[in-house]
Amino acid sequence: MHKLPFFEAGSRLKRVQQAIIGMQADACIITSPVNQYWLCGFIFDGFLFIFPEGDPILFVKRPSNIDNEQARSIRKPEQIPDLLREMGIPLPKHILIEADQLSFNAATRLQAAMEMPGIKNISGELRKIRAIKSEYELEQMRESARIHAYVYRLIPSLYHEGM
Repeated sequence: MHKLPFFEAGSRLKRVQQAIIGMQADACIITSPVNQYWLCGFIFDGFLFIFPEGDPILFVKRPSNIDNEQARSIRKPEQIPDLLREMGIPLPKHILIEADQLSFNAATRLQAAMEMPGIKNISGELRKIRAIKSEYELEQMRESARIHAYVYRLIPSLYHEGM
Protein backbone atom coordinates (compact mmCIF):
# COMPACT_ATOMS: atom_id res chain seq x y z
CA MET A 1 0.00 0.00 0.00
CA HIS A 2 1.32 3.39 -1.00
CA LYS A 3 0.97 6.44 1.20
CA LEU A 4 -0.83 9.27 -0.58
CA PRO A 5 1.89 11.72 -1.68
CA PHE A 6 1.65 15.25 -0.34
CA PHE A 7 1.46 16.81 -3.83
CA GLU A 8 -1.44 14.50 -4.78
CA ALA A 9 -3.38 15.18 -1.58
CA GLY A 10 -2.89 18.93 -2.11
CA SER A 11 -4.07 18.74 -5.71
CA ARG A 12 -7.20 16.80 -4.74
CA LEU A 13 -8.00 19.21 -1.92
CA LYS A 14 -7.60 22.19 -4.26
CA ARG A 15 -10.08 20.65 -6.72
CA VAL A 16 -12.67 20.20 -3.97
CA GLN A 17 -12.04 23.73 -2.70
CA GLN A 18 -12.68 25.06 -6.21
CA ALA A 19 -16.00 23.16 -6.21
CA ILE A 20 -16.90 24.72 -2.84
CA ILE A 21 -16.29 28.18 -4.28
CA GLY A 22 -18.17 27.33 -7.47
CA MET A 23 -21.16 26.07 -5.49
CA GLN A 24 -21.08 29.26 -3.36
CA ALA A 25 -20.67 27.44 -0.06
CA ASP A 26 -18.67 28.23 3.07
CA ALA A 27 -17.58 24.65 3.79
CA CYS A 28 -17.92 21.02 2.81
CA ILE A 29 -18.28 18.06 5.14
CA ILE A 30 -17.00 14.71 3.88
CA THR A 31 -18.26 11.62 5.70
CA SER A 32 -18.01 8.75 3.22
CA PRO A 33 -15.03 6.39 3.58
CA VAL A 34 -14.30 6.42 -0.17
CA ASN A 35 -14.01 10.22 -0.32
CA GLN A 36 -12.11 10.41 2.98
CA TYR A 37 -9.63 7.90 1.59
CA TRP A 38 -9.37 9.75 -1.73
CA LEU A 39 -8.65 13.04 0.07
CA CYS A 40 -6.59 11.89 3.07
CA GLY A 41 -5.17 8.50 2.16
CA PHE A 42 -6.87 6.91 5.19
CA ILE A 43 -10.35 6.28 6.55
CA PHE A 44 -11.73 7.37 9.91
CA ASP A 45 -15.09 7.56 11.63
CA GLY A 46 -15.88 11.23 11.65
CA PHE A 47 -16.11 14.36 9.54
CA LEU A 48 -13.61 15.89 7.15
CA PHE A 49 -14.38 19.60 7.22
CA ILE A 50 -13.08 21.46 4.15
CA PHE A 51 -13.12 25.22 3.68
CA PRO A 52 -12.62 27.17 0.42
CA GLU A 53 -9.06 27.93 1.56
CA GLY A 54 -6.58 26.39 3.96
CA ASP A 55 -6.16 22.99 5.49
CA PRO A 56 -9.14 20.77 6.27
CA ILE A 57 -10.06 19.87 9.83
CA LEU A 58 -10.67 16.27 10.84
CA PHE A 59 -13.33 15.79 13.51
CA VAL A 60 -12.56 12.22 14.51
CA LYS A 61 -14.67 9.78 16.51
CA ARG A 62 -12.46 6.75 15.85
CA PRO A 63 -9.62 5.81 15.68
CA SER A 64 -8.23 8.10 18.33
CA ASN A 65 -4.60 7.65 17.24
CA ILE A 66 -4.67 9.78 14.08
CA ASP A 67 -1.45 11.77 13.96
CA ASN A 68 -2.54 15.01 12.30
CA GLU A 69 -2.28 18.50 13.76
CA GLN A 70 -5.65 19.34 12.17
CA ALA A 71 -7.43 16.43 13.91
CA ARG A 72 -9.85 17.02 16.79
CA SER A 73 -11.43 14.21 18.79
CA ILE A 74 -15.20 14.23 19.12
CA ARG A 75 -17.89 11.88 20.37
CA LYS A 76 -20.77 13.41 18.42
CA PRO A 77 -21.29 16.03 15.68
CA GLU A 78 -22.93 18.43 18.14
CA GLN A 79 -19.42 19.18 19.47
CA ILE A 80 -18.21 20.62 16.15
CA PRO A 81 -19.58 24.19 16.50
CA ASP A 82 -17.89 24.74 19.88
CA LEU A 83 -14.58 23.38 18.55
CA LEU A 84 -14.80 25.67 15.52
CA ARG A 85 -15.46 28.65 17.79
CA GLU A 86 -12.48 27.69 19.98
CA MET A 87 -10.36 27.68 16.83
CA GLY A 88 -11.65 31.16 15.92
CA ILE A 89 -13.56 29.88 12.90
CA PRO A 90 -17.07 31.25 12.31
CA LEU A 91 -19.84 28.73 11.71
CA PRO A 92 -20.54 28.30 8.01
CA LYS A 93 -23.90 29.50 6.73
CA HIS A 94 -23.88 27.30 3.60
CA ILE A 95 -22.51 23.75 3.86
CA LEU A 96 -22.04 21.09 1.20
CA ILE A 97 -22.66 17.50 2.32
CA GLU A 98 -22.61 14.12 0.63
CA ALA A 99 -26.39 13.84 0.62
CA ASP A 100 -26.20 10.73 -1.58
CA GLN A 101 -24.15 9.02 1.13
CA LEU A 102 -25.91 10.17 4.31
CA SER A 103 -29.25 8.98 5.57
CA PHE A 104 -31.92 11.63 5.99
CA ASN A 105 -31.57 11.35 9.79
CA ALA A 106 -27.78 11.77 9.63
CA ALA A 107 -28.10 14.79 7.32
CA THR A 108 -30.70 16.54 9.47
CA ARG A 109 -28.73 15.77 12.64
CA LEU A 110 -25.62 17.27 11.06
CA GLN A 111 -27.61 20.31 9.91
CA ALA A 112 -29.02 20.81 13.41
CA ALA A 113 -25.59 20.26 15.00
CA MET A 114 -24.19 23.00 12.78
CA GLU A 115 -26.99 25.30 13.99
CA MET A 116 -29.21 24.97 10.90
CA PRO A 117 -27.11 26.20 7.99
CA GLY A 118 -28.30 25.89 4.42
CA ILE A 119 -27.13 22.59 2.95
CA LYS A 120 -26.52 21.48 -0.61
CA ASN A 121 -25.44 18.17 -2.09
CA ILE A 122 -21.86 17.85 -3.35
CA SER A 123 -22.03 14.11 -4.13
CA GLY A 124 -22.40 14.50 -7.90
CA GLU A 125 -19.69 17.13 -8.10
CA LEU A 126 -17.29 14.89 -6.14
CA ARG A 127 -17.95 12.05 -8.59
CA LYS A 128 -17.11 14.39 -11.50
CA ILE A 129 -13.92 15.56 -9.79
CA ARG A 130 -12.82 12.01 -9.02
CA ALA A 131 -13.59 10.83 -12.58
CA ILE A 132 -10.73 12.93 -13.97
CA LYS A 133 -7.60 11.00 -13.06
CA SER A 134 -4.28 12.63 -12.23
CA GLU A 135 -0.99 11.28 -13.55
CA TYR A 136 -0.38 9.74 -10.12
CA GLU A 137 -3.72 7.90 -10.24
CA LEU A 138 -3.09 6.72 -13.80
CA GLU A 139 0.30 5.34 -12.77
CA GLN A 140 -1.32 3.52 -9.83
CA MET A 141 -3.76 1.94 -12.29
CA ARG A 142 -0.91 0.96 -14.63
CA GLU A 143 0.98 -0.66 -11.74
CA SER A 144 -2.14 -2.58 -10.71
CA ALA A 145 -2.58 -3.78 -14.31
CA ARG A 146 1.06 -4.97 -14.41
CA ILE A 147 0.55 -6.96 -11.20
CA HIS A 148 -2.70 -8.46 -12.48
CA ALA A 149 -1.08 -9.45 -15.79
CA TYR A 150 1.78 -11.14 -13.93
CA VAL A 151 -0.61 -13.11 -11.71
CA TYR A 152 -2.76 -14.20 -14.68
CA ARG A 153 0.36 -15.45 -16.48
CA LEU A 154 1.04 -17.69 -13.44
CA ILE A 155 -2.39 -19.32 -13.44
CA PRO A 156 -1.73 -21.93 -16.20
CA SER A 157 1.28 -23.29 -14.28
CA LEU A 158 -0.92 -23.92 -11.24
CA TYR A 159 -3.03 -26.50 -13.01
CA HIS A 160 -2.02 -29.91 -14.29
CA GLU A 161 -3.76 -32.86 -15.85
CA GLY A 162 -5.69 -35.02 -13.39
CA MET A 163 -6.44 -32.36 -10.81
